[in-house]
Amino acid sequence: MHIKKECRLRLPGSISVDYPSGYKGTKSDPTEDAFSVSTEPRWLTMDEIDLAAKRLMEMNKAFPSRMQALVYTGAIQVDPKDPLKQATHEQLNAIEKANGLPCSYNSPAGGHRSVLERVLIIREQGCFANAATYLTSN
Repeated sequence: MHIKKECRLRLPGSISVDYPSGYKGTKSDPTEDAFSVSTEPRWLTMDEIDLAAKRLMEMNKAFPSRMQALVYTGAIQVDPKDPLKQATHEQLNAIEKANGLPCSYNSPAGGHRSVLERVLIIREQGCFANAATYLTSN
C-alpha cells in the first residue's frame, strides 16, 4: 500500500536526500537515486518522509541555530487498494482505539462521517502501519 503526504521545509532552503544502498522502501520515482525537499510542497511516500526526517535530524545536530523541519500541508494520497476503505465503522472504531486516536465517527457539523472521510482522517493522523492486520484480526 502506497500512501503519500504533501510536505515542504519549514524554513527557506532545500535538502537532497540519497536513498541508502539496498534501499527497500517505496520511492516516488523508482528511477531516481535521490530526492529533494524545499519550501515548495511535494508528494513524498511515508518511507521518503522517514529518510528526510533522519536527514533533517543530522542537519539540526550540525546546525542547532537553524532548526529545520518538515511541514505537512494536510494533503494525503491514499492508495485505491487501501484496506481501510473496505472497513465498517465498527472496524474503524477498533483501529482508532488500538492506536490511541480520537473517534472520527461524529462530524463537528453534526451527523456522521462517511467511511472514506474517516479513512482520510485516520491516515492523516499517522496510522499507516498494520491497517490490514487490524482489519483481519477484528
